[in-house]
Amino acid sequence: MLSLFSSLLLAFPVCAQSSRVVEFAAKDGVRLQADYRPARKAAPVIVMLHGVGASRREWDPIVPDLQKLGFGVLQFDARGHGASGGAPYSSYRTAQDWLALGQDLDAAIDFLKKNGVPEGRIGLMGASIGANLSLRAALAHPKIPFAVLLSPGWDYRGVESAESFLRFQKPLLYAASADDPYSAETCRRFSLSAKNRAALFIQGGSGHGVQMFSGEVNRRFRKELLRWLSGRAASSRRSAKKT
Repeated sequence: MLSLFSSLLLAFPVCAQSSRVVEFAAKDGVRLQADYRPARKAAPVIVMLHGVGASRREWDPIVPDLQKLGFGVLQFDARGHGASGGAPYSSYRTAQDWLALGQDLDAAIDFLKKNGVPEGRIGLMGASIGANLSLRAALAHPKIPFAVLLSPGWDYRGVESAESFLRFQKPLLYAASADDPYSAETCRRFSLSAKNRAALFIQGGSGHGVQMFSGEVNRRFRKELLRWLSGRAASSRRSAKKT
């Protein structure tokens, strides 16, 4: 019998949705640039937030696998990064500077809603400080159905995660590798305090954030991540059929 994961791969053949470059503005007027690939067959669209000093390009290695599962993707450059506007991230000095990136996530979610994607079909995925910010955004948008945190930290540049983790009660995947001690310890503390039965920890093979997508050492992690996400796609399709 085919597993759910295998069945989904067959249901969504390798047929990459073409991407288009889009722009939208945060509440404070900062212009943001993104690549948008729509979802297929009522699957969710995943909003992706990169780490410090990176750009939306860091997500490229996992996007084809997400498309095979039918997911849409909105990968954007946060303010001060890549092709987006705003002061360069190297000038940020306070927690408020970094917390302002939460407005970028709000703007990304609003862009999708204006383009016909209901909030209940928008998932969030973040890496490093992007993980902390994504979890905070998931709480601020109560219809968001799930979040993925790659290498979250207890406190990255003043963006804390512990309270958000305790409050979020929907499907949540969080991950860190053993050779990333700060994030691994954060995830250990998460697991000890977890009250969310829908939260799952997966250990990466090696690396921080999106580095866990690369190399043979991370093959198992990548497979388990995609299997978990396939369940989110199936849940989204079932919800769409009911409505």
